[in-house]
Parts: sequence; structure tokens; C-alpha cells
Amino acid sequence: CPGGGGGSNSTAQAACAYGMVLSQLSSMLGAVPRATRQTIVFPRLDLHLNSRNQVTLQYNSMRRAAPFGALGGATETDSIGSFGNSSTSDDAAVARWEHFATAHLASSLRYQYSRDVLSQVPGTPSPFEKSLANNFYGLPPQISIDGSAGFTFGTRTSVNKPEYPAETRQQVMEAVTWIHRKQAMRFGFDYNHIVDTVAGLNNETGSYSYASLLDFVSDRVAPSRCNGTTTGTGRYPCYSQFRQTVGFPNWSFQTADDAAYWIDEWKPAARLSLTAGVRYEYERLPDTNAALINAAIPQTAHLPHNKADFGPRAGVAW
Repeated sequence: CPGGGGGSNSTAQAACAYGMVLSQLSSMLGAVPRATRQTIVFPRLDLHLNSRNQVTLQYNSMRRAAPFGALGGATETDSIGSFGNSSTSDDAAVARWEHFATAHLASSLRYQYSRDVLSQVPGTPSPFEKSLANNFYGLPPQISIDGSAGFTFGTRTSVNKPEYPAETRQQVMEAVTWIHRKQAMRFGFDYNHIVDTVAGLNNETGSYSYASLLDFVSDRVAPSRCNGTTTGTGRYPCYSQFRQTVGFPNWSFQTADDAAYWIDEWKPAARLSLTAGVRYEYERLPDTNAALINAAIPQTAHLPHNKADFGPRAGVAW
């Protein structure tokens, strides 16, 4: 904008700068071509080794990609570069072996490995947003102008999470059935090991809130000239609020679940069934993260571990 002079020239210069910022903001508005694509693959192989052994192998894979799909409303009060990309990947492999030892004894052993990842990452910022990305992350902060009637641009506080979460599960199950005359006995175990990983923080790149468009333009044209009035002679920023989350963006923890059961069903008569059983479960939780322990409260260093989770059962059917 042309400068120099005072009076009407200063007014013209201010009007020109105001118009330029409005033009830059307008360039971030428009239609966003959103779409969701999902691909599912499910191969399975059944092997009949002999009359007593059967093996089943199967794999399930799902991939979902939603460019600009982090926001799903028909209309949004966000810039075209703030929608973010959403994706999901699920993989599960299962191997099962069924063995018939005798005519009265059978067992089923199953192993499963699975991994699920949910992700939301920022989209491509507009040229105007790139000019605001002067930080460690190389991403613009979220900027909200007049929250009731304005709009928001920059990196949304809820994206920039490449793994939120990523869960890996390994499970082994064994079930044995024994049938003898009027009695059927079933017993087995279940081991489940889970690792959860989180990568990303809410509001990692920071967020600014401006009460009005004038406050944002003032900060953009002449930073730190606000004092709560319209004189333009202050020495404070013009935004009304700034927030940012700091801390470790990457976390990981794991749990292990153990379970065992026994069920006995007896039919002393054609119309009478008696059932008795018991199930035991134990979840091995990780201890508290070292960064979260309160030295004044030693109990915060450990999580409770319940080793007495027995579930007996009994039933009568007539």
C-alpha cells in the first residue's frame, strides 16, 4: 500500500492494508472436495490335514482414506486448508487349529495378531497460512476470528495426530471339550497382550482467539499496538486469548489379560441339566509413568492389581 504523509493519506493507507488482509482471508474460503475411500481384503484358507486335524488361516485388512475428511459437516466455519486428512488402517491375522483327539475329546487353539491405527493429520495450508507457520512444527497455529460469526483457519487443535491411537494386539486362546455319556466338560484359557501407542497432542501448534476482525487486522498490519481502545498506540497483542499444549507427544503402554475357565454340564435326566463352572481373570496393568509420580504420595507410583477376580457360576435347567 502506498505510504507517506498523514491525514487522508494515513487513512487511505490503513484502508488499503485492511483491504489486503480481507483479500487474503477471502482466499481461504470456498468449496472443499471431500471423499472417503475404503478397501477391504479378506483371504481365507481352510486346510483339512486329515480326519482329526483342520487348520484355518485368514487375514482381514481394511484401509480407509478421507482427504479433507477430518471435518464431516455439510458446511464448516473453517478455511479450506484446515479440514485435515483422516485415515484408518486395520489388520488382523488369525490362525486356528482344531484337533479331534478321540471321539469324545476335541480342542481348538487360536492365535490372533491385529493392529489398528487411527490418524488425523493437517492438510496443505494456503499461502497465507504458510506465512504464519514460523514455529518448530512448520505448521500455522489455529486462529479464530469472532467465534460467534467469524471463521477459523490454520492447523486445527484436534489434528496433527499420526497415531491416535495405534493398538497392537496378540491373543492366544485354547478351548478343550470332553464329552462322556451324560456329561460335557469344557475348559480353556485366554491370553491377550495389548500395546497402545499415542503420537500427537491436542493444540500442539497453539491457538489464538480474536474477538473481532479489526483486532486480527490490527495485529497483522501493526503487531502489538493494542491497549483496549481504538487509538492504536498500545503495546500489547490484539488477541484475546492464546493457548498451547506442551509436553510429551508420544506415549506407549501395554497390558496383559489372563483368563481361564472350567464348565461342567451334566444331564441326569432327559429334561434336567445341571451346570457348574468358574472363570478367573487377571489384568496386568502397567505401573504409573515415572513423570507422573507424586513423591509426596507414594501410592501414585503403582496401580492396583486385582488377583482375586473369580467368577463362579451354577445353573439348573428343567
